[in-house]
Amino acid sequence: MSADVERISNEQHCREGIATLDEAYVREKIEEEVWILNQIVKPKHLRKWEIDFDWRYRLVDDKSLHLRLKFYTAQASESENYPTL
Repeated sequence: MSADVERISNEQHCREGIATLDEAYVREKIEEEVWILNQIVKPKHLRKWEIDFDWRYRLVDDKSLHLRLKFYTAQASESENYPTL
């Protein structure tokens, strides 16, 4: 994500009107936008997330490790299936 933020920040820095804004503010807004765009999955597209549990998996020893997440869709439908893996 930081490479995208850096690239967009460099592009925006050259735009008229942006150069006069606070650099930290502009970078924060770019980071928010990149984060949001990385969360969206367009219809008929696939998105892969890798979740690094790092040292946490050792805490559960021989017990199950559960991951809880929220799934939002723009058009909720009770009859629609959303395949996940």
